[in-house]
Amino acid sequence: MRSATLGTELCEALGEYVYALEDPRSGKVFYIGRGVRDRVLHHAWDAIATEEPGAKLDRIRDIRRAGLQPRAWILRRQVGRRTSAAEMEALAIDILSRWHDPLLNERREVTENGIRTLDGLITDHAARPVASDRAAIVVNIGRTWFEGIAEGLLWDAARKWWMCRPEDRVPKPTLLLAEAGNIIRGAWTVRLPVARQEVTWADLDDRRRAFHGSEATFAPFMACCFDGERDSDWNTLVGRHTRPPVLPRSYGLAFRYLNC
Repeated sequence: MRSATLGTELCEALGEYVYALEDPRSGKVFYIGRGVRDRVLHHAWDAIATEEPGAKLDRIRDIRRAGLQPRAWILRRQVGRRTSAAEMEALAIDILSRWHDPLLNERREVTENGIRTLDGLITDHAARPVASDRAAIVVNIGRTWFEGIAEGLLWDAARKWWMCRPEDRVPKPTLLLAEAGNIIRGAWTVRLPVARQEVTWADLDDRRRAFHGSEATFAPFMACCFDGERDSDWNTLVGRHTRPPVLPRSYGLAFRYLNC
């Protein structure tokens, strides 16, 4: 069982948060709560340390008797600082999209504090810096990445559409790194020069269309699409962080270069 505390730095990063507890046997959420600091961990420890009755604690005890643990999801963090109608709308859409049938929304607000598992946040917070002397282009896919994304979708998000010219760099970067939340999520060896084309509305998938708005307001643009394959250093690169001083702050930047 995980520790009873999250540590000071992670607690500060979470701030006030909204969370859900999921039964791993069924994949169903059985409890929604809010809190600060270690609140999300208290239920499991209360179920162990006390005989207090209650449906929530009884469910946790049943899960533990099956040799499992409740899966904790952080639905939104730092809510006290940025709560808005758009944020709450995005929260509701995230919840329903994760545990129910897909919604018909054409677009939604994208937030850096979106739905994550607690274990995923703990892992990201403890990540070590990227340590590589290879020339690389680091693309920010935070608007399309989500925890549990399939590798094929990850590659599709990483490879296009970027308004960059990596072949003009010295040395030329043949390593493509995809980052989200300042964590490397994928690594590929790519071929240069990169193919370029005019990107039209028809070239965009549903997620990218949501970010660009509507076809009526969309303006075609020239961008590149990488071609390549999974890099041999994937396991040593993925999961590392790009937080300063590794690279300058990435918020809002589409791509950055490393070692070139």
